[in-house]
Amino acid sequence: VRCRVLCNEASWRLKAGPHAGTVNKLVFDAAGEHFEQSTRHLHSEPATVGDVCPVPLPITSPLRREQGVEFVIHVVSPTVNKSHTDYMPLNDAAAALRQCYTRAFNRAYKVCQQAR
Repeated sequence: VRCRVLCNEASWRLKAGPHAGTVNKLVFDAAGEHFEQSTRHLHSEPATVGDVCPVPLPITSPLRREQGVEFVIHVVSPTVNKSHTDYMPLNDAAAALRQCYTRAFNRAYKVCQQAR
């Protein structure tokens, strides 16, 4: 499936480290060796729940060459895991997740409009 924008669930760290999810790590690996550096350059501050952090992919990125992805939008979603420092009760997390989806879709739309 080819797409121009890929939304990636990310932690506040915005990197593919030992605390990142499996899909997040796969996105970082597929985007190429400089993707984490590009992410850090554009988004140097720790992210918070609800943040959407777009990162353009260069033409040299394998993810762009092979799948047509021009932007990865990192989305920091809420957690209901009580052992996490950013834990949210279920009702608060549901509202925050709705906000994450709204922000992610709005940012994807803006990115696609600007790239035309």
